[in-house]
Amino acid sequence: MRLPPVIATHTEEVLREILRFTGPADGTLSRYFREHPKLGSRERGVIAEAVYGLLRNKCSVWPMQSAWIRWADYPKKKPRG
Repeated sequence: MRLPPVIATHTEEVLREILRFTGPADGTLSRYFREHPKLGSRERGVIAEAVYGLLRNKCSVWPMQSAWIRWADYPKKKPRG
């Protein structure tokens, strides 16, 4: 499923807040939605599903992401010797 750029941006913002672990995810998500009242019910639903889906599958998503980041940085490292 492709997310529109606006929804993807909001999803990224709220996920960054949640991953700071300053409080429960549902409380952080509720507070975020109160701070952004222009988000409609459909947008809130899609954002919540995306966030909770990523949190549920965190163990399988994050190792792939870190491996990709290491691979992407590989050519920038100086060769030994």
